[in-house]
Amino acid sequence: MLITQNGTTLEYLIAATKQLLDEGGVKAVTLREVGRRARVSHNAVYRHFTSRHALLAAVAELDLDDLKLLFTDALAPNSDIPLAELRIALLHLLAFARARPARYRLFFSDADVAMADGSTQQKAVAALDALATLIRACQDADELAPGDPRKLAALMYGTVHGLIDLELGGRMQASKEWSRPEEIVELLLTLVTRT
Repeated sequence: MLITQNGTTLEYLIAATKQLLDEGGVKAVTLREVGRRARVSHNAVYRHFTSRHALLAAVAELDLDDLKLLFTDALAPNSDIPLAELRIALLHLLAFARARPARYRLFFSDADVAMADGSTQQKAVAALDALATLIRACQDADELAPGDPRKLAALMYGTVHGLIDLELGGRMQASKEWSRPEEIVELLLTLVTRT
């Protein structure tokens, strides 16, 4: 599918890369195919990105920004039930990974992308910080147990990431007597909820 031309060349390149990732994973992304889908020459890609890894890193960074917004937007101003917002945000994270598995794996599994220029790692930390802020709101509302919100964020995110990895890898199936990831998220929140 070719990109409709109604934006900047950079926007076309990003859109084409996202399409290719969603359709065929990282292996499907070549600079020539990105250029073809964006309706520019593959040499035009080099005017915006120094390499394929830099292009993939740019997509990963945009998705990490979306992930940060997912956690930031979950905390409604003056919400009196931040734990419900946290639950929704974690479930949206599962949905994000299911809808875009190659893009989700890109910013956690591709070392070349993560090390492209260091900003991808900074974006990942910013997303985790946003989750920690949401957790702090739950603690302030006396809904979660006390403790370092960054460590709780790492625990929650690490657990959800592990569930996603198991599910996307086909290792979390009902036939193997695994619970659904949503059920594990509920269990996790129950375990850290203040009693």
